[in-house]
Amino acid sequence: MAYLARTNIQSVLLLLAALTLSACSQIVPPTELPHASLPKTELPGYLGIIMAAEPIGEAQEDRALVRVVAVVPGSSADLAGLQSGDILVSLDGEPIERPRKEVTAFLRSQIQSLGAGTELVFKIKRRTVSDQLSVDGQLLETTQSGLAGSVVIPHWERLLNAYPNQRVTLEGRVSEQEKLITTVLSPKPGTEERELPENAILRPDLAKADISVEEVFVHKVIRLSPSQAALNQSYQELLKRFEKDQMIDDPFRLNTVRYLHRDPLKLSLATRSLGADLQQVQSGKQLNLDQLIKVARAQLDLPNTSVLVSLPIRPLKRATAAEHGRYLEQLLALAQAKVDQAFVELSIEERGLLAQVLPTLAEQFSERLFLYLDDDVQRLERHNQALNILKKVDLNSLVAAAEVMSVAIEPDYLSQLESDLRLFEQQQRDPVKVKGVKGEVLWHSEKGILFAGSGNNQYLEGFPVIIDLGGSDQYRVPVAAARPDSPIALLIDLGGDDRYQSTQAFAQGTGFMGVGILYDHAGNDRYTSNQPFAQGSALSGVGLLIDRRGDDLYRGIRFTQASALGKGFAAVVDGSGDDEFDAGGFAQGFAGPGAFTALISKGGDDRYHASGLYRSSYSNGVGIYKGFSQGVGVGFRHQASGGIGVLLDDGGEDAYEAGNFSQGGGYYFGWGALIDLGLQSDAYEGSRYAQGFASHSALGSFWDQGGDDYYQSWVGAANSAAWDLSATIFLDDAGDDFYAKGHSFSLGASAHNGLALFLDRQGKDTYQVYPASSGPNNYHGGPSLSFFVDAGGDEDSYLVNKVSNNQVNQRGESGIILDLPLFWGQMNDQEFKRLLEAE
Repeated sequence: MAYLARTNIQSVLLLLAALTLSACSQIVPPTELPHASLPKTELPGYLGIIMAAEPIGEAQEDRALVRVVAVVPGSSADLAGLQSGDILVSLDGEPIERPRKEVTAFLRSQIQSLGAGTELVFKIKRRTVSDQLSVDGQLLETTQSGLAGSVVIPHWERLLNAYPNQRVTLEGRVSEQEKLITTVLSPKPGTEERELPENAILRPDLAKADISVEEVFVHKVIRLSPSQAALNQSYQELLKRFEKDQMIDDPFRLNTVRYLHRDPLKLSLATRSLGADLQQVQSGKQLNLDQLIKVARAQLDLPNTSVLVSLPIRPLKRATAAEHGRYLEQLLALAQAKVDQAFVELSIEERGLLAQVLPTLAEQFSERLFLYLDDDVQRLERHNQALNILKKVDLNSLVAAAEVMSVAIEPDYLSQLESDLRLFEQQQRDPVKVKGVKGEVLWHSEKGILFAGSGNNQYLEGFPVIIDLGGSDQYRVPVAAARPDSPIALLIDLGGDDRYQSTQAFAQGTGFMGVGILYDHAGNDRYTSNQPFAQGSALSGVGLLIDRRGDDLYRGIRFTQASALGKGFAAVVDGSGDDEFDAGGFAQGFAGPGAFTALISKGGDDRYHASGLYRSSYSNGVGIYKGFSQGVGVGFRHQASGGIGVLLDDGGEDAYEAGNFSQGGGYYFGWGALIDLGLQSDAYEGSRYAQGFASHSALGSFWDQGGDDYYQSWVGAANSAAWDLSATIFLDDAGDDFYAKGHSFSLGASAHNGLALFLDRQGKDTYQVYPASSGPNNYHGGPSLSFFVDAGGDEDSYLVNKVSNNQVNQRGESGIILDLPLFWGQMNDQEFKRLLEAE
């Protein structure tokens, strides 16, 4: 027995750790399933578990059973009641036990040989936990849970506070049961035929747009190649497989992703169009926030017209602080109503569950990536519940709430607000004292709206709305931070070298089930947070950080700097200046399920770094880190499709460094893009999956407009690398570029039904990697296609002897290598056919 005492509390908690293991011979009857009568079909069967060998014991070291590592939510295994940690003993009465190296392959082959609709009976072993709670010797509660591993003990604080000055005893016991579970195999995802909407309906703007020169060129390669029949057959087969892949669906799938996955040669058009649209957000001297919201609405499949109605009337010129305060209160009320509308379909309990569970879901995802690989069964169940509830959140209303609050930072109103408050500051005689603010407060309302003067102010408490006229201020608490209990937050700082510092989650332009907007007009500012969700981030909400000018520094951990998860919209819009963005991961244009994000930086020599937080999950990942940053769209595999994430830098000599899965790419039905505009020379450094990548039914785009650029990927899978039913494009329009030595699966590489396009338009380029790798394709059978194209006729340098200037080569069956004497749009059919035939 162990006794725990706490200072200043007279209670004692007694934990009797009688965690004995007793074998139980009772066999529970098979579980009844609602779909047990599913008719058997010829479609492949699917159980839905991740499995591993479970050694039987020291006496039989080489023999093993199968342990369920994870259960895919919604699968046959999940519906039948299989749990993580279950030990599979037999299948339809046949023992599963096999040599340790063979047992998982044996069970997998057994399942794969059966069709959908087949009924299976597993005998399993399951550890269960039972506990008894007693107070002063009187039994109060007995519970039993089917936990597969750890014992969950109620929170000490709760027990101590519930029974002060009493003796609390908790006795726990772990037992093992044998149990029969019946399941019916469902069709393997993607094998069921269903009707998908036409692409012209999904993105009519892309469908009606002129075909890009890159798309025309690829079709020309296929049409005029001596291997025309084989190439066209491979391309058509890929399109069929991508179409079939879209049969796997979930409520988070975005129309743009579905469109491009089914018509991957449109990636060039879509990438260039998205870059041009986002460039307009800061195309002139004024901020065009309406354009940003318009782009977000298009990518999130929301109505393309504003839902704003009956906005309050702005104060007249030379209005008082109180009049501006009342105007902002009206905006707050209207935005609050929009947020309420976003969650109107949720019960109070469901809202509470989201508020409690979404942060742990984000943490689990960042650490493990696969939510279903969670040995805490109760936490896994809560996360699955949260995903189901998220389907009902109305993102359109959240974006509408952001539109309401964005009225406060429109240039003409900001100019009037600053002018009126400076006049008010000059006329003010008695300073206002407000708790949590050290400095000059001009006006404060009971509803939390605060106007501060132009001196150096220090903020030690947060307020729903802060307007600061200038000075080098310190914000030492989360500001512009919307949370479920305070869903609207706005901060406007009109000048000075400011310091934004937070040691709490959700800060500096973040929307957690709400809308948070931070607007900083000028100054060399520093944004620092050591907790997740900061600096233009969202968790089922909208978060915006807008910094118009200055040499700024952004430092964050994860889910920061234009990062959104779980139906959200987040952006960082940074104006002129040499800026530095530093994060550990899941940042700088990261978009999770149902989200759109954009980091837009205009001008200046900027630095982007996203690495060093989590070690790579790959076995050879020593010294390599996860990244998931710098323009990525990432989904929860087997559960929720990824979003659309963009990093756009408009000008300057920039440097990008990131860990795995970064710099323009997608993962599990997501799309990511890194776009660097301007003709200056940039440097890109990645590790594994970088600079235009995609994995597992995803899309990746990379576009650099010009300059003598340097590309490095330490591990590989870069510069257009498409893996497993994915499509990628890499565009470098000009400059003498250097592609450093790395893994050969780069420079237009594809495998397992991938389509990769690498297009370097002109310049004297250096290639130290053998391009256009294609295959293997053993995941699904069928083809992959890889295109490497260097155009312009300049003298390029190839480290690989098999590739040379003004020649065509074929690598394997489906790897096409073309070094062209002209730009691909300048060659007529006869010239191009002669080049192809000279292979």
